[in-house]
Amino acid sequence: MIKVQIPATTANLGAGFDCMGMALDLWNTFELRATGTNAPIRFQNFGEGANILPSDESNLIAQIIREKLGEIPGGLEVQSHNDVPCASGLGSSSTATLAGLVFAKALSLQDLGGGTLAGALMDRLPEVLGEAVEVEGHGDNVAPAVLGGLQIVYTSGREFMTRTVAIPPIRVVVCVPDFLYLTSQARAALPKTVTHKDAVFNIGRAMLTIEALRTGDEALLADAMQDRLHENFRLPDIPGAIP
Repeated sequence: MIKVQIPATTANLGAGFDCMGMALDLWNTFELRATGTNAPIRFQNFGEGANILPSDESNLIAQIIREKLGEIPGGLEVQSHNDVPCASGLGSSSTATLAGLVFAKALSLQDLGGGTLAGALMDRLPEVLGEAVEVEGHGDNVAPAVLGGLQIVYTSGREFMTRTVAIPPIRVVVCVPDFLYLTSQARAALPKTVTHKDAVFNIGRAMLTIEALRTGDEALLADAMQDRLHENFRLPDIPGAIP
């Protein structure tokens, strides 16, 4: 049996759109085990999203396994114990993506006992992270889910890069509206171009957000957490949200 725990993340921190994310102490736990049969893979989902997450091969974890192995081996069961709300901006899909990549690696090594998997994954952590970014399309959720803490993500040429910013512990309160807001829907709400003025506004606020988190300056954080690139365009989609 392979068991992985992956944390929720909050990305697009204030003005840090698509380039800044932070891990939260809220976890999804995934377990992969062999059933001793040749039956198709099956899923048991518990907790958040249990009534809407697929229990068959349409599950995102199964899709990742198929993509990496070319097929989904039979005789497998995945249990998902979810504390991260689905479609809420807290990286639920990132946890499933990473679980699928870990399970695919275990199956390729034929190591459902976990004996050599941990060492292999640690050796290939950048590779796993890069694969997760390819699947997700952006790294501000998956990077902190893999590396923890506050992560700045960027590209250098074709390379995906990360930088960890050390910050003191911070208490985070999350308010999740009672509706599903898929990433595809959130992306569709964004304009194709932004003004120079708004870009400069966000650059300054993003740097201030990092400094506020790094120093624990809550007053500065309250002033820095402003954005002109995405929040105002998405608020109309959220019932009860006030621009």
